[in-house]
Amino acid sequence: MKQKLKNNKGITIVALVITIIIMLILAGVTVKIATGGGIIDKTKNSSDKFEIEQEKEKVKSGYLSYKTAKMVDNDATLSVEDAKTTGNATSGWTVTFTKTNNEYNLTKDGKVTLTKQNGTVVFVWKDNGDGTITKGSTTLSIGDYVAYNEAGTGTYTADTSKGVGRSTKWNVTTERSELTAGEAYTTENLGWRVLGVNDKGELELISDNPHSEKLCLANEEGYLYGPDELNRMCNTLYGKGKNSAGEVVSTAGRSLNVDDINKLANYDPIERENGYGDIWTYRFPTGGNYMQYKRTKENGTLVTDWTDITGHGNQTFRIPGGTNTISRNNKRDDGISVKHTSYRYSISGEITDTSIADVITKVSGVGEGQWLASTFVYCDTNTARYGLRKVFGGEVRDNDVGYGSLYWANEIGWGSGYYVRPVVTLKTDVQLSGNSTDGWTIN
Repeated sequence: MKQKLKNNKGITIVALVITIIIMLILAGVTVKIATGGGIIDKTKNSSDKFEIEQEKEKVKSGYLSYKTAKMVDNDATLSVEDAKTTGNATSGWTVTFTKTNNEYNLTKDGKVTLTKQNGTVVFVWKDNGDGTITKGSTTLSIGDYVAYNEAGTGTYTADTSKGVGRSTKWNVTTERSELTAGEAYTTENLGWRVLGVNDKGELELISDNPHSEKLCLANEEGYLYGPDELNRMCNTLYGKGKNSAGEVVSTAGRSLNVDDINKLANYDPIERENGYGDIWTYRFPTGGNYMQYKRTKENGTLVTDWTDITGHGNQTFRIPGGTNTISRNNKRDDGISVKHTSYRYSISGEITDTSIADVITKVSGVGEGQWLASTFVYCDTNTARYGLRKVFGGEVRDNDVGYGSLYWANEIGWGSGYYVRPVVTLKTDVQLSGNSTDGWTIN
């Protein structure tokens, strides 16, 4: 009996020792997971990212307040909550947050880039505000040639259900444009130049030539899906470029848009355009025989009170993709409100560096234009027109930034075909060698 108890005691001690060893091993693994690039690091990274996004929003809010104050007070200065600011509207600002010591570069057109995190330099591209871009010891100029290898055999097929096609013709009976899909678009060698820096501090390149084949957009579907389709086409065909070693050096491709051009031209439609942002309301009053419009400023200030639309035969109003139609059969006293966002200007009259203007407006034929992946709404005393912005090329239009209507709110659809100009984004760790005279190579 005593021998049996002795044996049981021995087994219990051995089991206890083994259990303790296993627990120590598991504890070690847990600590390693938590500290060695595991839970703690991931939690900290998530916290840092959240904090950075909050700070960026504060910078953007301060910039918006500054722009608003500038309209009435030319001596207004930039102020950002919980941060110190240095610089000016000509060269841009440096914004440093007192709690985190994070530093941001704010350009004159409102682009925000993290340049230092907790006082440590973040190696991203910085827009210097004078037509040059810097990362470390490398300085590029906007418009410099870069040997970007498209390296793709991608294909993009136009989807007519989304208002995109190879060709278009107007049907007088349906008062809509009819699209045909046709064969797919494929990757081409276009040549590339420096365009600028995005808000993540990534370098962006613009193709030296647009894609050689036009893309057609039409009707309200073209307005609703056009920007996404332009970006999808450019990403599919040009967003997977490689270096000489066969490594992918880009993160994405997209279409040129009006913000790109406004930045280069230092053009702010809010400050420059009379009527930009005005609210137009259209209604068919229950006690009336005609549609009416009313125009107000965004702050509610009345510009034009209710006025009958008697000069237009089609007394119908519906926004793209909307289900509510205003007409004689569906009268509404409250109406439908839309914001006027159209504008046009001459690039050659705004951009002092004519070589950059030439890059943007260079097309395959005189007078031909390019789509911009940006929408607009044009309101007038008859109806509202919806469409995409475009840039005209050659001498016919004097390099205008303009717009092309695709859908009128009286339910008439239109279509047009223009060229597509891709933009690609390079990875932040990509290194360049060369110079502005001979061009740059992606290492």
